[in-house]
Amino acid sequence: MSWGHEEGGATVALRKRVFVSYVREDSGSVDRLVAGLKADGFDVWLDRTHLMPGMHWKTVIRKEIRSGDYFIACFSPQYVSKSETYMNEEINLAIERLRMMNMSRRWFIPIKLGECEIPDFNIGAGETLTSIQELDFSLDWEAAMAKLIAALSANPD
Repeated sequence: MSWGHEEGGATVALRKRVFVSYVREDSGSVDRLVAGLKADGFDVWLDRTHLMPGMHWKTVIRKEIRSGDYFIACFSPQYVSKSETYMNEEINLAIERLRMMNMSRRWFIPIKLGECEIPDFNIGAGETLTSIQELDFSLDWEAAMAKLIAALSANPD
């Protein structure tokens, strides 16, 4: 589902909506990722830019994960080193949605911002997050960004 609005009676082109999950320590890399996605016309949802004072942030995040066209999970050595992070809750919420989708649907995209292992979260049907093809930004940022844009631009089904 993409979001759009009407202007002057005509519907403006719908932009694919992307939720980005990350740990704060990766904010610099995530900002670079978000800038690239926005430059290509994607509507990127990021907690630091979309949560406003007074919002019930857990409810808003849950709604945004459920309504997005894509969910990007940014893994890194900083993520792996944490014993607790709200990113794990976002991943679990995303997995709940993923389990309801057709197995051929490309919605959950794990990316690596640095050398690390993707966690083995159970996604159902005997598979884990490691069953989903990852994209490694630590090797060649520009090539990985081009591949991500191509994957997000294609029909997700």
